[in-house]
Amino acid sequence: CPLSLSVPPFPVCAPFPCLCLFPRLCPLSLVCAPFPCLCSVSLFVPPSLLDVKNAFKVLMFPDNYIFQTLTQEEKMEWIQAIDTTKQMHKYMEDTQKRTSSHDKKSKMNKDSLSVDWLKDVPEDLDVFLAQRDFEAAVQLVQKTRDYLSSLQHTQAVQDIRNRVESRVKQICQQLIGELQATGTAGKGNASAVRRVVLMLVQLGRSTKACELFLKNRSRVIDHHIRQLKIEGKATLYITRLSSSFFCGLMESADEFKKAFSGNNDNSSAFVVWCLEELQNFVHRFTQQVFGGGNTLSVVAECVHTTAQFCHKMTEVGMELTFQLRSLMYDEVIKCLTDSSTHLCDKLHHRNELEDWVTDDWSADPPLVTRLIRDMTDFGFEDFSDFFADPTNIPLSHATLLFCQSAVSYYNDSMKLYFPRVLTSLMSGITTVFQCEVEILKNAIANRKFASKRKFILDNAVVVNKLLALLQTNMERDVGAVPESLIKLHQALEQTS
Repeated sequence: CPLSLSVPPFPVCAPFPCLCLFPRLCPLSLVCAPFPCLCSVSLFVPPSLLDVKNAFKVLMFPDNYIFQTLTQEEKMEWIQAIDTTKQMHKYMEDTQKRTSSHDKKSKMNKDSLSVDWLKDVPEDLDVFLAQRDFEAAVQLVQKTRDYLSSLQHTQAVQDIRNRVESRVKQICQQLIGELQATGTAGKGNASAVRRVVLMLVQLGRSTKACELFLKNRSRVIDHHIRQLKIEGKATLYITRLSSSFFCGLMESADEFKKAFSGNNDNSSAFVVWCLEELQNFVHRFTQQVFGGGNTLSVVAECVHTTAQFCHKMTEVGMELTFQLRSLMYDEVIKCLTDSSTHLCDKLHHRNELEDWVTDDWSADPPLVTRLIRDMTDFGFEDFSDFFADPTNIPLSHATLLFCQSAVSYYNDSMKLYFPRVLTSLMSGITTVFQCEVEILKNAIANRKFASKRKFILDNAVVVNKLLALLQTNMERDVGAVPESLIKLHQALEQTS
C-alpha cells in the first residue's frame, strides 16, 4: 500500500482491529492480525511529528508505530478509545484477582473453621466453668481469640466469636465473685487476689480488675489498722499506725506492679486510690494527735515519725510527702500558734512568782543532765559551767526553765518544719523570745529588784547568748532569720 506523502514511508501495521490507515490515500483497509498485550502498549502524542498533522505514536516494546487521522477530532477519539480500553482491561484483571483471592480465603476460612477443637470450644468452656477451672477456661479463650483473629472476618467467624464471648461474660462474673469473697488477711490472700486479677486482665477486663483490686487492698489496710490497740503513749500508737498504713501501701504497690505489669492504663487509678487512702489515714491521725490535747513535743514526734514512714514510699516510686504535709498544714499551724501562746502564758505566770535568786537543782540530777545535754546540743557548750555547784546555780529558776522551754520549742518546731509553715514557725519563736525580753526589761526597771540588778543582767546575758545561737541555728536549718528576731537581739544586747 504505497503512501502519497512527501515524507519517507511509515511502517505499515495496524495493532488494533479494523484500524484503517490513511483511508483516502490507500485503496485498501488493513485489519490487524496480532493482538498485543495491552499492558505493553503506551500512547505518545508529540506536539509535532515530521510535519505530519493529526498523528500519534503507539509504543509497543520493542517497536513503535506512527498513525495519522484525517481530523483532530478523529485523533482524539482514537486516543480516548485506546485509554478507555486499557482502563477496562486493568479493571477486569483486578476484579478477577480479587475474586480469586476472596474465593481462596473463603475456602481457607471454611477449612479452618472445620477443625474439631474449635467446634467444641463453647462446650469445653461450660465444662471448665462447672468445674471452676478458671485457668483452663482463660487459656482456651486466649487460644480461640488468637486463632479467630488470624481468619478473615465472616459471619461464621463472628458467630463463633459471639458464642465464646458469651461464655467470657460468665467467667468474668464468677471471677468477680471470687475476688469479692476473698478474705483480708494472710499472704495467701495476696496470691489469690493476684491470680484472679491476672485472669480478668487476660480476658480484657483490666478496668474492672483494677477497681476490685484496689477495693480489696483498702479492706486489707483497714483490717490491719483496726487490729491496733489504742493504748499507751500516743507516739507508740502513731508509730504502729504509720508502720501498718505505709507498709500496706508499699505492699499494694508491689502487688499492683505484679498484677498489672505491662499495663500502664490503670496507673492513674492507683495514684488516685493512694491519695484517697492517705486522706483517710490523716483523718485518723488528726483525731489521735491533734485532737487529743497532746503537747507540742508529742505532736512533733508523731508528725516526724509519720513523715519518715511516708518517705519510704519512694522505694516503690511514689512521693507522698507533699500531700501528707498539705493535709496536715492547718493543724500544724494551729499547733504552733497555740503552743507559743501557751508558753508565753507560762512565762508570765513564772515571772509573777520570780524573786530573782540563785536556784538549787541538786534534788533532780537527771533533769540537770538532760538540760545540760539539750543546751550543749543547741550550741551552748559552756552551759554546764553554771552547774558547777548544783545547790547554788547563778541563774534564776525562771531563766533556767525558759532556756529549757525555748530550746525544746525550737527543736519541736523544726520537726514540724516545711516551707509552707516557715512564716508561722518564725512568728512563734519570735513571740516566745519577745515575751522573755519584756520580762527581763521589766525586772531591770523594777525598783523592787534594784539590789538584784546585776543578777538580773547576768540572766539577760544568758538569754541574749541563747538568742544569738538561735539565729545561727535558724540560718543553718531554714536558711533565714526573721528581721524582728535580729532587732530583738540588738535591743537585749544594749540592755545587758
